[in-house]
Amino acid sequence: MNQLTTFIEKYVQLSEEERNVLSENSKYAILDKNEISLLQGEKSHKLVFLYEGAVRYFYTTEDGEEINTEFIVNQGFVIDFISYTRKLHSQFSIQALEKSEVIIIDFRHFKIETALIEKLQKLSSLYVNDVCLPSLYHYQLILSEKPAVRYEVFAKKYPVLIQKIPQKHIASYLRLRPETISRIRRRFLDLNQLTSQNL
Repeated sequence: MNQLTTFIEKYVQLSEEERNVLSENSKYAILDKNEISLLQGEKSHKLVFLYEGAVRYFYTTEDGEEINTEFIVNQGFVIDFISYTRKLHSQFSIQALEKSEVIIIDFRHFKIETALIEKLQKLSSLYVNDVCLPSLYHYQLILSEKPAVRYEVFAKKYPVLIQKIPQKHIASYLRLRPETISRIRRRFLDLNQLTSQNL
């Protein structure tokens, strides 16, 4: 469980006692492929750290369409920080794309000291500013580009995922039709040689 506290201390300093509290209340778990760890509309009560594996963030529209908004591959928090910190219903779901290893702390199951609560709130704020907001900004920039460029950026950002996840997930994330993805893949057989040419 040291991986979790080590990751947390990239953002906030913990006392020895606080490290012990978090370690003692941490649980190692396996998410099976396609398993949902957070469902849209639920409240997030758990701090979930992805140790190894891959997950997707998505929301479901009123007509049942699933729209991917982010992918996390290894080493990162996989929670809705807004739901977690403000006790609101989550706006999206989180699903494992492959068998994944996680470390979970469920704050409903133990008493937490005020000082540690404040540090975890600071952690949430710093992580959102350092990771989540830049990722959202980068994603918005991707969507302003031509289809081939979107795919090129995705391939560079997620080289592990590009061959492992269903094409429909990539298409949803890039706001492209699956057949468009197929055309791009056929045109750029070598992913390392992708260019920014028009389709």
